[in-house]
Amino acid sequence: MTSLNANEEVNTNAEDPLRERLMSMSVQIECDTEEQTPPKNTDNRLRAVIAMNVFCLAATAVSISFKYLVAEGVNVLEFTVARNIMLLLVCIPLVRYYE
Repeated sequence: MTSLNANEEVNTNAEDPLRERLMSMSVQIECDTEEQTPPKNTDNRLRAVIAMNVFCLAATAVSISFKYLVAEGVNVLEFTVARNIMLLLVCIPLVRYYE
């Protein structure tokens, strides 16, 4: 290490690669801390619980309607085809909505 005499001036404007590197790192650290935002809450538990409840209610409604239609004389194949067509008509708009 070199020592400075009382007569020597310290040149702060001198090109010092270490000093420039440290300054750029400190600026980068300040920029990084300013740009950090808290993470967005991506918890879908409420949506999942609602979807499960809707599924259970819909499955029960399908079972009840099948029992009523069997009493009216509807064939199992006819019911299955009609059910699948209705599922497609309802599900396609929902899938398009959530894309």
